[in-house]
Amino acid sequence: MNSHKTWSLTVAVAALLVVGAGCGPKPATTAAPVEAQGTAPRPGEVGGTGTLESEQAVSLGFRVGGRIRELPVDQGDEVTAGQLLATLEADEALRGMALAEAGHAVSLAAVDKAAADLTELEASLGLADKDLARTRELVDSGVVSRSVFDAAEARQAEVAARLQAARAARALAEGSAVQAQKNVAVRQVSVADQQLRSPIAGLIVKRHLEAGSVVAAGAPVFTLASTGKLWVRAWVDETALGALQEGQAARILFRSEPSRSYRGRVDRIGRESDRQTRELLVDVEVLERPARLALGQRADVFLQTGPRP
Repeated sequence: MNSHKTWSLTVAVAALLVVGAGCGPKPATTAAPVEAQGTAPRPGEVGGTGTLESEQAVSLGFRVGGRIRELPVDQGDEVTAGQLLATLEADEALRGMALAEAGHAVSLAAVDKAAADLTELEASLGLADKDLARTRELVDSGVVSRSVFDAAEARQAEVAARLQAARAARALAEGSAVQAQKNVAVRQVSVADQQLRSPIAGLIVKRHLEAGSVVAAGAPVFTLASTGKLWVRAWVDETALGALQEGQAARILFRSEPSRSYRGRVDRIGRESDRQTRELLVDVEVLERPARLALGQRADVFLQTGPRP
């Protein structure tokens, strides 16, 4: 092949390569990452990351042991102060309560009878006193014999003795009624101990047992967290300490809802920095809450330390 033909072939191949490159797929381009709205501090803000915590968390259990009959609430439920959370099988306690109430009713009836007897004897003694006084006048005037007076005097003494005994019987009946009432109160406590009620309004964080479980006195049945005050306990770089103050406004961004900020306020500022991370804890009160919360969930906080731009 001569040189002219060789040059022509080279030019043709090069042209085809250029055309092919223009018609092939274009190389893929990488889009720049888009940051979610509000996930970075704005001018005049200091950021930190932490977890949602309750001001007060308690473990709840029965004062007595037994078998759990009912658990009408579950973890994740919000409860009010005094709400019934669980009950034990309380047949024996209820029987004791019924017997105590029956005994108290009998003692009250005895008090009523003793009081009625006393009232009747007080009236009888009044009549006996009058009869004795009239008989004495008749004896002094010689109308009746001394034996009639002696008989009236004996009757008056007998009624007086019965009255004294009736007063003692009423006092005894009243004492028995008081004791019976105390027994009822003890039984009421026993029955109440078969029920577990919430001491505060809050959120059931965990249910440890199921219905039918045998539980010992004091063993935890629920873990309850107060919803009266919730904090995000956030770690903030120690360099921001000089700009932090209690009461500063804050916005809170929950990882479960990154498109919206919620209002917060600096409640407490830690006074000890972590010696490894050089961060300190800042408790930010949650003033505005999402519909669904989980204690321990992650959240970002942004503290307003300067004027808004």
